[in-house]
Amino acid sequence: MHSVMSNRNPIFKVAFLAAAGLALLILSAPDARAAGAQPSLSEIRIDQPGSDTDEYLELQGPPGASLDGLTYLVIGDGSGGSGVIEAVIDLSGQSIPASGFFVVAESSFSLGTADLVTSLNFENSDNVTHMLVAGFTGSNGDDLDTDDDGTLDVIPWSEVLDSVALIESPGSGDQVYSDIQVGPDGPYVPAHVFRCIEGWQIGAFNPSGGQDTPGAANACEPVLELTIMEIQGSGDRSPYEGDLVSTTGVVTLTTPDGYSFWIQDPAGDGDPSTSDGILVYGAGKLGVSAAPGDLVRVVDRVVEYRRSSRPGDLTLTEFSYPLQVEVLSSGNPLPEPVELTDLPDESIVEGIAFWEPLEGMRVQLHNAPVVAPTSRYGEFAVLTRADAQPGSGYYPQTKQILLRSLGANAVDYNPERILVDDSTLTQPIIVRPGDKVRRLIGVVDYTFGNYKLQPETFDLTVQRPPRWPVSKRSGPRGQFVITTFNVENLFDLVDEPGKDDIGTGGAATPEELETQLNKLALAIVVELRLPDILVVQEVENTAILQELGDRVNAAVGTDYRAISFETSDGRGIEVGFLWDANRVTLVEAYQLDDSIVPGVSAAFGPSSPSPGREPLVGIFEIAGQQLTIVGNHLKSKRGDDPLFGVNQPPVRISEVQRKAQARVVRDFVNLILDADPEALVIVAGDMNDFEFGEPGEGADHPLAILEGGPGEVPLTNLVLQEKKAERFTFVFDGNSQVLDHILVSPAALQWLVGADILHFNASYPAELGEVADTPLRASDHDPVEARFGLRGHWRP
Repeated sequence: MHSVMSNRNPIFKVAFLAAAGLALLILSAPDARAAGAQPSLSEIRIDQPGSDTDEYLELQGPPGASLDGLTYLVIGDGSGGSGVIEAVIDLSGQSIPASGFFVVAESSFSLGTADLVTSLNFENSDNVTHMLVAGFTGSNGDDLDTDDDGTLDVIPWSEVLDSVALIESPGSGDQVYSDIQVGPDGPYVPAHVFRCIEGWQIGAFNPSGGQDTPGAANACEPVLELTIMEIQGSGDRSPYEGDLVSTTGVVTLTTPDGYSFWIQDPAGDGDPSTSDGILVYGAGKLGVSAAPGDLVRVVDRVVEYRRSSRPGDLTLTEFSYPLQVEVLSSGNPLPEPVELTDLPDESIVEGIAFWEPLEGMRVQLHNAPVVAPTSRYGEFAVLTRADAQPGSGYYPQTKQILLRSLGANAVDYNPERILVDDSTLTQPIIVRPGDKVRRLIGVVDYTFGNYKLQPETFDLTVQRPPRWPVSKRSGPRGQFVITTFNVENLFDLVDEPGKDDIGTGGAATPEELETQLNKLALAIVVELRLPDILVVQEVENTAILQELGDRVNAAVGTDYRAISFETSDGRGIEVGFLWDANRVTLVEAYQLDDSIVPGVSAAFGPSSPSPGREPLVGIFEIAGQQLTIVGNHLKSKRGDDPLFGVNQPPVRISEVQRKAQARVVRDFVNLILDADPEALVIVAGDMNDFEFGEPGEGADHPLAILEGGPGEVPLTNLVLQEKKAERFTFVFDGNSQVLDHILVSPAALQWLVGADILHFNASYPAELGEVADTPLRASDHDPVEARFGLRGHWRP
């Protein structure tokens, strides 16, 4: 499940600081010790050009705080290997001056005035650890790590108040004894280090560099005091991106574990072009517990974070692993949510402009119809009442919103759909089209290419569980039925060498496989009504497909037989046929290759951009007639830009290969129809593309290529014979759309008596896939069925 809590790397903070030009290496999380809470290390110089006359250490703490019982230690190599105490500075009788900074230096010190003059003799090579401890009982020269393994065997103190290790050689040299580590400075141990709010930084080797500030605030980057609205700005990226800022806001919503939360300015600025809210990601690392209603102060760098590896995704303005979070008060009222009523309904650009100023803010919906079921990612889609209008892509017959062509390669991608996520819930909300969200309050988020609502509170009206079978057909039953069906990762439980069949979404346990096979068998019997031939996609091999057929055979007395061939697909999925030998004879089956039609390897093979599933050809005999079926599973749209992305219109890199694949299939069909224009030919499968062209695609979109161009015998796409309201086989990000198709030659079309898409999968929640005794959601695709009558050979 993807969410605000997934795929985040704590090394990001280090990488970000390095990118900002700061010489810094932090091997643990940035130290978030609150300045002034107790005496702590603040600044250290151990070396300089020439004689070390200006070595010093600086402590920071509350003015007047006593240093009685505290000792400053340096642990290095000494004469006994790692872990040897090299310096002991007793701080008893001292206190923090009014400045809040206490300086210890030698008598030669020229950079300021020391509060304590003593011998330092700091080591300025190799790795070394500086510590501030309480209750020290040891002596200078003690070996605290007798076996030099990096773990102290002797601990002559009661408490470590603070520590930092200066590193010359990461992973080698002397052991260090602090989780906070800084360095190296090129090939050397840092000569000067000072603490800032985001951790220790390396200063200049030469004190003349101007970064030494003994007895005063360190030379850190200033923290900008800004409102959330100033941080967000009126553009798609923050005008303060990369800057260190401080802001306040009321916590409006948290993730279930408190790891992250959203804050919003309690008053706002009244400007609809600037957001009043922002995500504070990873605050849980600080151990700070914040709850809705808390007024908090956050200090961090402003980040534009992209939640996926796709460069086409938009970024979200946020704080990522904040440096400081301080709860100022509790029990504050939450800002009033913005009511969502009427959203842009055709232009994605307008949709982005609508959502961007709302990111991180509380919004609410009332009486919103559900138009897409809960996915395996815990997301579902709704519309506002104003946007649920016939003619906009919304169909009241199916209660779903469909992608539709606006002509001339223009597409309505339905920017008005609203995705509801589950990152703030312990369990996803389970709904399906026809349900209604009576009220929902949530915060606007952006993850994986979509704006989403993270729910705070919700109230639903849901339908009763449906009684199956649910598939509806129009027209006669026919005498011969062909169905194409993507069965969604039907894998056995045996790892196949050279194939990445781990984590494919298929069954992972014998119990899960049993459920999957039972559901698919039940679907074939009661929803598909035992078609003569099934063109199947996403099976791992013939054996598992035959096992499915055997389940059906044992239940109803059919004689389904299976065949498939190894493909170039990296996951090992194949196209297969499952046919009832009592009714149909398989004359021949083979996989397309370059010897049959040029271009197969380039379009599907191991050297293609995305090795795929080579088409499967079956020649069947039905009551004396020969029928050629080409089974397909073309390249998916994975890797294309998201709809709500940087590039408008989105860049669809996958369609280049998909067009090449469609061209190969069409060339093979031409070989048959050029020889015999009356041949019975069917092209079926998961084409992973729509029945119309998309922006910039031109007239030769994959389905148009398969249908045929000038001089080619046309194929008819039977999906176009389905009612518009039911013209979908898959639901993606809330949009219902056609990916699965059956195309027929003129001779086959002559005997067509009916074609339907059988809706028992895509409209139902993904969690139903775990329920063995229902055919509903046996897969994530809806099958396409074609029914024929063969002249003079009607089946009794």
